[in-house]
Amino acid sequence: FQINKRVQAVYSDKEKQLVSFTVDGKDVLDEGTYTVRLKNYHVANSEANLGLTNVELIAGGNPKVVSTSTRPVLEEWLRVNPNVSSKIEGRIVYKSE
Repeated sequence: FQINKRVQAVYSDKEKQLVSFTVDGKDVLDEGTYTVRLKNYHVANSEANLGLTNVELIAGGNPKVVSTSTRPVLEEWLRVNPNVSSKIEGRIVYKSE
């Protein structure tokens, strides 16, 4: 999965749980509604991979297809942003202790 730079997730292997999950520095709430973009594969396998049934996945709104292929989206983005530099930002943190 690709994680937006506004998102940070911290997982503890020792505790076997997600320690924190934030968007824009604010905690993600169980009762909150959030928009996600998934490839068809992930939607089709959401129960096995995300623990969400398709009914639960679409309960918050009307799902829509925004692209049938990643390649043209990536090509367009690279044309518009040709000289981007990136760095490790710690969006996903895995704690083994």
